[in-house]
Parts: sequence; C-alpha cells; structure tokens
Amino acid sequence: MDLQNIHAALSGYQQAFENRNIDQLRRVWPSITKQEADRNQQSFRAASQIRMKLSEKSVNIAGDSALVECAQTIEIVAGGNRQTVPNNTTFSLQRRSGEWVIARISYGKSR
Repeated sequence: MDLQNIHAALSGYQQAFENRNIDQLRRVWPSITKQEADRNQQSFRAASQIRMKLSEKSVNIAGDSALVECAQTIEIVAGGNRQTVPNNTTFSLQRRSGEWVIARISYGKSR
C-alpha cells in the first residue's frame, strides 16, 4: 500500500508539471519554497506544453520517510522550440496523515 501511495504522489507531481499548475504542485509538494514555486511558475507560464517521464531506479521506505531515485526527462515546448532536459532526480517523501507528500527534491545531471 505504501508503494502505491508513493506512486500516487509522484504521479501528482508529474501531472502538476504537465498541467502547468502551481497549486496542484503545492498539494503534492507542500514544503516547496517560495523560490522553487516562483521558478516553476515562470517555467509554466513560458511553456506551451510540458511532458514528463519518471522512471524509478530505487525506492527505500523507512517508517514515515521514503527516498525515491528516478531518471526524469522533461520535454518543454516554449516559443515554438522544443527542449528535452534529462535529470537524475531524488524525491524525499514524508507520510502525513496517511498520505505521502514530497518533502524535498534534489536534481543531478543525467549522464
């Protein structure tokens, strides 16, 4: 059940980006900083389309915390130009009131 709920949180993150919806992003990532939210909002406004693919590499659950490592690829269409951005992404999640939410995200360049 935990794994299913973790997948639901990551799916919510992906959908928020694809919908370009900052409020939806805040629901799955309530600890997002103002700076991160502003940066994402600017990207959402500039893009006419965003597609994201998350491929899990590992999931480690310890009590009410989880660490999920993914290969993340974001395809952004802005100003008629298409850009693909690959990253290695680590999601730190916390269980709150039975639901998993993103606590922190760290990015590393994909090789």
